[in-house]
Amino acid sequence: MRWLANLLAALAIAAFGVVPASAQEVVRSKQDKTSLGLISERAAVAPGDLFLVAANFDLDEDGWHVYWKNPGDSGLPPEVRKWTLPEGVEAGGFKWPAPHAIPLATLMNYGYEHELVLPFEVNVPATAK
Repeated sequence: MRWLANLLAALAIAAFGVVPASAQEVVRSKQDKTSLGLISERAAVAPGDLFLVAANFDLDEDGWHVYWKNPGDSGLPPEVRKWTLPEGVEAGGFKWPAPHAIPLATLMNYGYEHELVLPFEVNVPATAK
């Protein structure tokens, strides 16, 4: 899911500075049967702000799913390996909603089908310019 990390990094560059950002969907990318968008709760950010952004997964086909933070017997959850953020800006971890069971033959996995919204906090330091 390298494209997830790239997409989140693009949002960070576009929306986490002290400049106006969309209060709705900021960016969306589609690959195969999945599209990923980023949504900001703020129309603009300022020094000292703590706000939520969410990764929004839209899965186009039955059987496609996103794994939970504890995926079960197989799979890996989405992750951000490295953020590219302005100096001092910090992004927290995902706030995971409760998953559902996704059985596959003799395996039991946990995750989400159809759509998933994974919010995370972004902290802009009071000293940001």
